[in-house]
Amino acid sequence: AAPESGAPPAARFSAPPPPHAPGADPDDPAAGEDMMKELDYLCDLAAQHPPPAPAKNPYLVKTQLCRHFANGLCLHGSRCNFAHGDHELKIKKSEPTELAA
Repeated sequence: AAPESGAPPAARFSAPPPPHAPGADPDDPAAGEDMMKELDYLCDLAAQHPPPAPAKNPYLVKTQLCRHFANGLCLHGSRCNFAHGDHELKIKKSEPTELAA
């Protein structure tokens, strides 16, 4: 059964959040397991999330930074219509205009 639309965001997803230890030693095997749990959790979360809507204006795709990615989590990943860093940013192009005959 789908949760009500007024449900808090955390209630929309079935997987509990993984343990997260910022600053944990990546060489510690336990920290590696925690990172794998977090990655699995995020993959499950993204799989439950619908793909982004097609861009209303394809000339604007990847011309602005994604605010969700900047805040730490964009569930659209590479499908996102917004840039996930300066390396993905494109210059805005104007739409082609039809010339009058």
